[in-house]
Amino acid sequence: MSARGPSVIIVRGSVKVIKIPERSPLSEWIARRTLVFLLSFVGAASAAYAAPIDAEATVLRAKCLANAAALGSLDLSSSVSLERLSAAGQPTGAGLATRDRVRWSKTRKKLKLTRASGDPVAYLADVGARTLTTAYASGTLHTEPLPADQAEGLGTPFPAWLWRPDGLIPANPVQVRAEPGTLALVSSPAAPSRTVWLDRTTGCLVRFTETDATGRVVRSVTVSGWAKVNGVWVPGTVDDVIQGTENGLHRAVRFDRPVVNPPLADADFQVP
Repeated sequence: MSARGPSVIIVRGSVKVIKIPERSPLSEWIARRTLVFLLSFVGAASAAYAAPIDAEATVLRAKCLANAAALGSLDLSSSVSLERLSAAGQPTGAGLATRDRVRWSKTRKKLKLTRASGDPVAYLADVGARTLTTAYASGTLHTEPLPADQAEGLGTPFPAWLWRPDGLIPANPVQVRAEPGTLALVSSPAAPSRTVWLDRTTGCLVRFTETDATGRVVRSVTVSGWAKVNGVWVPGTVDDVIQGTENGLHRAVRFDRPVVNPPLADADFQVP
């Protein structure tokens, strides 16, 4: 770096003009010190910005988990539709739909689904007893062991991550981004990775995406229609798009008439 002209220096109120030759040691020293100062200022500003936003992410994650923990039992209607997608992500028209009455007790470790139509007519997952019972329209009951590695998932209303988000939201995100109304928490600095968006007011989960090892987004989920019921935030809809290399799947879930923390008894989990 070189001096382009005389430097003006103020000394105790008087003005002195000092000509600094091009590439003089003094000019090089001033340039280096100025650069160091600017870089330290930018670094300090970045750190100061990151500290509060990281703290906010911790608070929002805690809010989301506290909301899930406040949900001890649930009684609602759940509509689930599955539709196959083409490799380009377009609907193919092939799929199915179900509508269930869902009763779930976290404390009793039981989940009962009563199907509005079709056969089987009901399912009962008893996590405590490690059994899964299927009831058919004929009155036949079929009971099988509940796999230990799937017990919690099968014993939680679909989708299980919605009601048990602790394993979904990064506890130590490598990056936190502020976006309109949300904070985005990134799980990993490299692919595969997951990014979770939390509402900055309520802490509710509003979206997450997952990438594969190449960085391609293979899953995109949106959660909307959050409403407070009996002091607990409950969602209205979930849109889940999973995209493979050859085809994909769109899962849409809608929750209706939720009753939060009803006093469910063992009699409410009888089948059929």
